[in-house]
Amino acid sequence: MNAAQTAPGLEQRRAALARRIPQWTRLSIGDWFDRLAAEFAEREHIYTPERSYSYAESRQTVDRLAKSLMALGVQRRDHVAMLFPTVPELAFLQLAVAKIGCVCVPLNERMGAVDLAYQVRQSDSVCLLAMDHCEDRHYIDKIQQMLPEMLGACRTLGVESENAPQRGQFLPDSPPHSGTMGQEDGKKWAAAAHSQPTIPKSDRLLGAPGGWRAEAFPRLHSVVVQSPSGARYGGALDWEAFLRLGDGVSDEALRARQEASRYPDEVALICYTSGTTGSPKGVMVTHDMLMRSAYSAAYSQGLIEGERIASPLPLHHMFIYVEGFLALLFVGGAYIPQALFDAGAFLQLLEQSRATRIESVPTIAVALLNHPDLPQRKLCLRAMKNAAAATPLWVWEALQRDMGITEMVTGWGMTETSAAAMYTPFGASLEVITNTVGLEKPGGVAGLEEFGGNLVECKLIDPSTKEDLPPDAPEGELAVRGNIVTRGYYKKPIETGEAIDKDGWLRTGDVFARRSDGYYLITGRAKDLYKIGGELVAPKEIEEMIGQHEAVNQVYICGVPDERMGEVGAAFVQFKAGRSCTEEELTTFVQTRVARFKIPKYWVFVEDFPMTASGKVQKFLLRQLASEKFGLHEIRNHTTSR
Repeated sequence: MNAAQTAPGLEQRRAALARRIPQWTRLSIGDWFDRLAAEFAEREHIYTPERSYSYAESRQTVDRLAKSLMALGVQRRDHVAMLFPTVPELAFLQLAVAKIGCVCVPLNERMGAVDLAYQVRQSDSVCLLAMDHCEDRHYIDKIQQMLPEMLGACRTLGVESENAPQRGQFLPDSPPHSGTMGQEDGKKWAAAAHSQPTIPKSDRLLGAPGGWRAEAFPRLHSVVVQSPSGARYGGALDWEAFLRLGDGVSDEALRARQEASRYPDEVALICYTSGTTGSPKGVMVTHDMLMRSAYSAAYSQGLIEGERIASPLPLHHMFIYVEGFLALLFVGGAYIPQALFDAGAFLQLLEQSRATRIESVPTIAVALLNHPDLPQRKLCLRAMKNAAAATPLWVWEALQRDMGITEMVTGWGMTETSAAAMYTPFGASLEVITNTVGLEKPGGVAGLEEFGGNLVECKLIDPSTKEDLPPDAPEGELAVRGNIVTRGYYKKPIETGEAIDKDGWLRTGDVFARRSDGYYLITGRAKDLYKIGGELVAPKEIEEMIGQHEAVNQVYICGVPDERMGEVGAAFVQFKAGRSCTEEELTTFVQTRVARFKIPKYWVFVEDFPMTASGKVQKFLLRQLASEKFGLHEIRNHTTSR
């Protein structure tokens, strides 16, 4: 294995960034992208084994997608949902949606149809763009389950068909790929395609252009499906036809739309996170929040010019979107995604792409270290960030020894803080990196003077009274405020009011301790959430789902420690009188309704539950019972990021 690349020191890197951006300019994401893409036009922007995109090529692709969205009838401030694995198309779409003043609603591709339907509906999305499948994950099945009206309509651009196509079936009325269609057919299709977006806005809710209407989704008017195999689906616009829609939109029209959208304090992204009530909450973040957080990530971590970040983390998540993809723009770096994680393929990708840095979670790091191909790979790695869960000391040591990692970082953040709000400082000791989540993240020119140049201000409060705790308090719930903190949850004023007070302080729900040297560490959870491999799970959501089983009387779920995933679910089930079922039956029942990672790992069948005097279940006693029953006492567990 090659030695790690040498790189200039932190101060030199920050100075280089300061020379390029001497003061913070409040711009929209689209304007920031255009400015930086022009500066780094010939550099590689996105690398995959199949294709590489320069910054100039990415900008052309983003503009074409933006025009197609305009032609589809997407108006300023409309919400656009996206269901993709981590592929370049998702990155381009997120930029295109921001450029035309719309709101991106990225969906977790691991979610089940019920979760996806809720998020599309609750977000008031007007269109859904999706990939039909990636490897063995068939997203089109979820879409057709959500929207049976779309499948039943079987109409593409005004052509009716009696039989709805099944997954992967080609529609004869759909435009084939370029080069397989006659001239007259091509003209017919072009005319039909360009006629669709002229439908008046008042009529858009009638289901155009797919020929269907879904009562459960009153705002949704279009579905666009990209298929790597070229499949077409009834009621959906295929990717090639979607791209051709934008051919009729001029550069001047796009510029005018972008100029009308230059409000950096408008919401650019609604990202869903689990809530204590069980229903996900749409976190609203603005253009300026995202770009400040991204700049701070580049500044505080010392990204070098031309940095090459590889990551299999999902791009729908705030972590990699902000601290990887957007942060790289400020240093003209390359983003190297992996659609679905595979340790062996990722090691090969690291070698082929000449990646210098990895953005990761501990489970991924362990999988890479344990893979038999690692010793044979010639890597150029210098740096790695592991967050979202605790990383044991032995993992950091092995990363140094076996992968040549010399710069290691962890931190803490949450969707509501536009990614990380704390980092361990550049060059921190392994003791600090292992046992703490660092200090408030420095912002450079994007920081606030009143916060000492940081992006956020932190304090500890009493979880019950919400009163401030004295500086020497041993621990308390963390509250945070700053110019990267969400303005609230979409269409959830009660939850917003409970989380954010009148002065902008956000209650994080995590219990922190503050060491005498100023470093923070997480000691517990003020809210009843747990995290599996970096993904938050709300127990109530799964409890309600299991409670629908005909044999179940009551069920309560708690998070318990797990060596590989950080935490997993333990379900305590009470059956109805005279009824019962097996663990296998319950697992099968749940896995058809929720994402796989939400399925409890442990099942305990009980006669009754430990209760307080007021009749509330004592979940801490359930956790103790699960730990004793399954031998979990020795597993150390603390979470480093929400």
